Amino acid sequence: MRILYAHRCPEEFPTPSTARQQKPKRRPVNLSIREDILSEAKALQLNASKAAEAAIVAAINLAWIPGTNRLRFGYI
Repeated sequence: MRILYAHRCPEEFPTPSTARQQKPKRRPVNLSIREDILSEAKALQLNASKAAEAAIVAAINLAWIPGTNRLRFGYI
């Protein structure tokens, strides 16, 4: 049995739903990125992999019509 202390923040308490969740698996892929963009990202010490992943997620979210199961025509 785990003892939970009162001085811990509620966010630190494990809940059944978060305790069993696993991170989605990642796999290596090859992407073509313009050299000037990649060199600027490196100069800013950005993680290019995570930045590309975030941009793809944003594009997917923009492609869906809110409240429906339909994509915007010709968006992607």
